[in-house]
Amino acid sequence: MICFLKRPKPKMPATALLKFEQEEVPVVQKKWTKAEINEKIISDQRWLERAILAVYNFQTREEKDREATVEDNGVGFNAFDAPYLSSLAEWLTDGRRLTDKQAAVARPIMLKYTWQLAKIANCS
Repeated sequence: MICFLKRPKPKMPATALLKFEQEEVPVVQKKWTKAEINEKIISDQRWLERAILAVYNFQTREEKDREATVEDNGVGFNAFDAPYLSSLAEWLTDGRRLTDKQAAVARPIMLKYTWQLAKIANCS
């Protein structure tokens, strides 16, 4: 899988910098499988937390505000999971880590979202 990232501008004199054009360069990236993502969510709490935040980022602003699913757009949390997982995402956004109990409840729920996480991780 190839994703495109902007090449940073090099540090050079202003006159030379005017000639430098920022261009997109291909970056080869590992292609994550759903099985690999499942394993990481099960075994690594940091991955679990990042997974919650990654899916939460696909909730619409209204869904985030209501902590509920409003649009049937195929991304973000489903209607049943949205209240709990949105509250965990807000918890994490405040700079806190999941407690052991929160992680134990969230882990099996997040395994349902590995297809979305694979798409996110693989830039598609």
